[in-house]
Amino acid sequence: MFKLFGNNSDDFKDIFEQFYNNIMSNDQLSIFFKNKHQVRHVIAKQLEHFSNIHSMNSVQLKSYYRKMGKEHALMGISFSTLETATEYLFRQFLLKFSSKPDKVVSLERFFSKMKSDFAYGYLEHEIEVFTERLRLLNRYSSNTHSLKNHIEWFLMLHTAILQDDNNTIEMLSEAKPTLGTHNESAKDLAKDLEKVSKNFDTLEKIMFFNLKQHDFKGTLATYISLKESFLTLTYLLSLMEQEAMSESFATDPLTEALTRRQMTSIMDKSATKAMIANSAFTVAMADIDHFKNVNDTYGHKAGDIVLKQFSAILMKHTATESAEVIRYGGEEFLIIFPNSTGEETFKAIDDMRDIIEMTPFNIGTGMIHITSSFGLNEVKPSKGEIPDPLAIIKEADENLYLAKKSGRNCVKI
Repeated sequence: MFKLFGNNSDDFKDIFEQFYNNIMSNDQLSIFFKNKHQVRHVIAKQLEHFSNIHSMNSVQLKSYYRKMGKEHALMGISFSTLETATEYLFRQFLLKFSSKPDKVVSLERFFSKMKSDFAYGYLEHEIEVFTERLRLLNRYSSNTHSLKNHIEWFLMLHTAILQDDNNTIEMLSEAKPTLGTHNESAKDLAKDLEKVSKNFDTLEKIMFFNLKQHDFKGTLATYISLKESFLTLTYLLSLMEQEAMSESFATDPLTEALTRRQMTSIMDKSATKAMIANSAFTVAMADIDHFKNVNDTYGHKAGDIVLKQFSAILMKHTATESAEVIRYGGEEFLIIFPNSTGEETFKAIDDMRDIIEMTPFNIGTGMIHITSSFGLNEVKPSKGEIPDPLAIIKEADENLYLAKKSGRNCVKI
């Protein structure tokens, strides 16, 4: 098969000169090269390779193109970019050999195999990177039996794919760990887990089918989606364990709002739900304006009463949005709105701000009025990546600062 190229260096030189001219004039493809000197070097290497290709057996050729695919992945070049470049090269060969129909079919078969081996190289890179992440996750995660079983199953699957071990792949396709049962308090998470698990099962079946067909391009695309789904699944399993743990000290004794101890768990849960639904969630930082004046003028007991009533208003008027109210510290409260955009949350918060301004606060010795300021942050999580809670809060806090700087008693996003 490999003799189809012959050994005409002039033909190859013409093909590669035109091919690399096309690449350098294409913004997407020119990222392969830093300068023209590098192009000349690559042309020389390609000429050498194609001139000697007839002396390589199928195993050597497969290894060569898989290695090349992996090297491009390591350089940060997307598979679609490499595939486009390969199509350019294929067209140049077709133009050169168009007068020889007997070679066209062989060329198509050869370049199809080349792209498949490139895809395997990218798959190998993806697996090696994700394997390290899974090992860290397995090491530092909780001791949840179900979670560890899933991670270890995926690690074994990785090894089998990299070793082309079809028997083990077949065995693992029939032996995925079950999720088991979970604490009654985690019903909402269990629904999300079931949804993610079904998606994972579907992707897994497609990937196993592609592997059996040696369709590495299809396997690569499915694997990327599968690992994102798997990460979501592991986060859900971790959250379910947290949900099952003791909820002592869950609420602030003065305001009855949740404590900061619950913040990360609630934030992760909201991010996971938003990721599954491909939607957003919004975090609001609330602050009582000039609260120090309340303490200084009426005393700390009055200040505590105001905090309690303020918290009650926040919880009452966010209940319909299934929001969680957390006492962040002092007179600052954090409100997490799941499955809610910034625009939707802004309206709800601004209406509540009006209510707070119009509500008389009974401090025992009389009635006082207060105002409040809010900073919002809409969060749209990337697939397979749970955002940092502190970074989310920081942006909401910066918007709260803008609200105060703008004269207080307002909402900023």
